[in-house]
Amino acid sequence: MNNTALIILDGLGMTSEEKGNAIFNAKTPNINFLLKNCKSCLLQASGEAVGLPWGEMGNSEVGHTSIGAGRIILQDYPLISRSIENGEIYSKKALVELNNHVKKNNSNFHIIGLTSTGGVHSHIDHILAMLDFAKKNNIKNTFVHIITDGRDSPPQSALEFISKIESKIKSLGLGKIATIIGRYFAMDRDKNWDRTQKAYELLTQQNTEIANDWKKAIKSQYDNKIYDEFLEPITLSGFSPMTNNDGVIFVNFRSDRAIQLTRAIIDENFEGFNRLQLQNIYFASMTLYQHKLNTHEIFNAIDLNNSQTNPLSNPIGKIISDNNITQSHIAESEKFAHVTYFFNSGEPKPFNAETQIIVESPKVKTYDLKPEMSINEICQKAEVEIRKHQNFILINFANCDMVGHSGNFDAAVKATEFVDDALAKLINLMLENKYKIIVTADHGNAGQMINPQNNAIDKEHTVNPVPFVLVENISNVNADSDNNIKMEFSVQQPLGILADISPTILNYLDLGQPSEMTGQSLKNII
Repeated sequence: MNNTALIILDGLGMTSEEKGNAIFNAKTPNINFLLKNCKSCLLQASGEAVGLPWGEMGNSEVGHTSIGAGRIILQDYPLISRSIENGEIYSKKALVELNNHVKKNNSNFHIIGLTSTGGVHSHIDHILAMLDFAKKNNIKNTFVHIITDGRDSPPQSALEFISKIESKIKSLGLGKIATIIGRYFAMDRDKNWDRTQKAYELLTQQNTEIANDWKKAIKSQYDNKIYDEFLEPITLSGFSPMTNNDGVIFVNFRSDRAIQLTRAIIDENFEGFNRLQLQNIYFASMTLYQHKLNTHEIFNAIDLNNSQTNPLSNPIGKIISDNNITQSHIAESEKFAHVTYFFNSGEPKPFNAETQIIVESPKVKTYDLKPEMSINEICQKAEVEIRKHQNFILINFANCDMVGHSGNFDAAVKATEFVDDALAKLINLMLENKYKIIVTADHGNAGQMINPQNNAIDKEHTVNPVPFVLVENISNVNADSDNNIKMEFSVQQPLGILADISPTILNYLDLGQPSEMTGQSLKNII
């Protein structure tokens, strides 16, 4: 058995397009060396290769799930969309119960969701479907609470998206747009409770000035250079605050950025900030957001505790654990759920002999203000695990993704350079301790900071493939200043997919690949 490490360079996709490419423009002598001197190839990390619709960009949740499961999984987004198309969603138990609850209590129905076509956390079509649900059931007091995106969609696209919702409401003759707020506040996942509080109070209190025209309200913020991701709370005329006995549907299907606001609304043990506890709320969510959180999920989420319904049995973390092999999963808080819950196919607790290590991400508004993030602390924690000779080590470097989302090109270049430096330090220590190392990414981001179609700032993920490097048969990493190595590497055709990573790891660990894993080991292919 070879002790093995997997290093995920979150958001580091490869493209031969130089313009707006922070990966290419960064000085990465160590990545250059690895691409030139180690076995490597490109992997598909988007669309059908990770269970998403064709041409849909990948993301961290899907990427880590695909890597850990070792198979292509039909993701929540296409599952939900398919259910809407064939009408099955409207007979789902949670929606039937929500309708009954609202009718019984003569109460209001609130639709909350990220309004975007990004497909990472939500899709606007799912909001429109919930308006159809309200119409089918004649729920007249229906209020839409819009969370604007600007991160997985262009920074000033809210006007277009909200206009679609407004048109839908007019055509149905039912519903009102009640509130608007940026995802920076409503979808925080890093315990910045002041942000969540602002979103919660917008939903439950009438404490902001009433706007009669949502377009003017948004354009006013645009004039002050406040764009979709950071839109301050807007309350519209006709607003009715969320109150006792109401029914709620949160249409986001990705859990990590929905949990804090959900907890504020329904968690009886919530301690994030002082608020009046709402009573008898029927809270439906597209998927299971968190175990033991009292939501009514429309679609059953992955649950390893239920062998009857779990479609992802035998992820790599479980296989390693079942063979009494030690493992450590390390990330900063922005990516901790990805190296634990998602990588482990939805298992909420560590497997036996699995150590989970979290490093707090910096408390800054956007990570371009600190492009190194907590990478030094990640390395310090990793060094301890390496010297303990843990059999498998998983490390996530968040920088290229999180700084890429800021839209700041220069900061993304710096972030890539921090990653390059940290990567060499860890790999050299791992080689010294006889590790086999796989370097890869979960999806692209920082490789495309400018939209090639309109030259606008691009904060979104990409459909670009990601690197896959097997670090073996070298004694250490030596700097190579030839940046063109990356460009030459980027024009290759991908040879694999993210689902091939776990089979490759099992190959190094001398463990058999279970039948559930449909990926293939790339160890002897590239």
